[in-house]
Amino acid sequence: KKGKAMGTFSVGGNGGFAIGPILAGICAYHLGIHSLVIFGIVNLFAAALLYSRSRKVFADTRVADRKKVSSGETGETNDWPSFGKLSVCILARSMGFTLSNTFIPLLWIGALGATASQGTTALSILFGIGAVCTYFGGMLSDRLGYRTIIRTAFCIMVPAYFLLTNTTNLFLATALLVPCAISVFSGYSPMVILGQTYLGRNAGFASGVTLGLSTTLGGIFAPIVGWAADIWGLTAALQILWIAGILGAIAAFTLKNPAMEKAK
Repeated sequence: KKGKAMGTFSVGGNGGFAIGPILAGICAYHLGIHSLVIFGIVNLFAAALLYSRSRKVFADTRVADRKKVSSGETGETNDWPSFGKLSVCILARSMGFTLSNTFIPLLWIGALGATASQGTTALSILFGIGAVCTYFGGMLSDRLGYRTIIRTAFCIMVPAYFLLTNTTNLFLATALLVPCAISVFSGYSPMVILGQTYLGRNAGFASGVTLGLSTTLGGIFAPIVGWAADIWGLTAALQILWIAGILGAIAAFTLKNPAMEKAK
């Protein structure tokens, strides 16, 4: 049940995106901006705890992997063309994730006439629902297939973000956060697992790309979208969200089924 395991693992991170803005706002408002150093202290403590508990596990795993590679027992191959197509899906999903995280509060304020606190709340709603979608997306991928969940996510992403970026109704925009969260977060776990499957001999590299770039690659486009928003307006600039969904859907429907390929 790799999908369920990855979904469970990812809930913590996405839950942090949901709770973080609220906690940071409370700390900064009541204790001052310098109180945010507490997050750094918590992170250092968590990193030290993780390191102390897991270094033996990492060492044992590396030894076992080296023995398999040296003896040729891995039996895994790399499918770089399929991984390249999956990378397009990763880019499209990353754009949805990063641009939502960056511009949804501004969209709420500028286009919907909401307050700053309502904009922050919208972001927390998106990531709160996203944490749930991450778990269930991984769990469902074990039953329905990784490609099915990824394709469904992008098919939802296109109309959801088209409506979100073209509505002026605050209540409708808030309701649209649900399908937007489903589209961005439900495909995360199956993308990671599918990437590791396509690059069976380089699963570590695949993990670095799917786990790391899936949350940072879209950041490259954030300054471009911000520049476009200054020229043509934020609503026009954010049309890139549903366009990215179309590109992701096209790539998703060309992905190979690794199980079928192995059976052949």
